[in-house]
Amino acid sequence: MTGLRIEFLKKARGRLVATGSASAPLRAELDRGPVVCVARAEIQDAEGEIVATLRVDWQVGLRAPVDGTPLPGAGASG
Repeated sequence: MTGLRIEFLKKARGRLVATGSASAPLRAELDRGPVVCVARAEIQDAEGEIVATLRVDWQVGLRAPVDGTPLPGAGASG
C-alpha cells in the first residue's frame, strides 16, 4: 500500500452500506514493471447520503519465480 485517504463528510448513524471498486492491471502492464492500482469506496447511511469516501493506492508487481528465473523486462541495473 502506497497511499490511503479517508474523507469523513458527516456523522455516521445507523445502518451503513459501503460500495467500492478497484482497478486491476493487465498482464502486459505488469511485464513492464510495477503498476499503481486504485481502490475506492463510498459509505452511505440509511438515507443514502455519503458519510465517507476512501481511496487506497497499491503498487502491484510480479514476483520472481522460486527457481530464480528473471522476470520479463527485468534487466541488470548498475
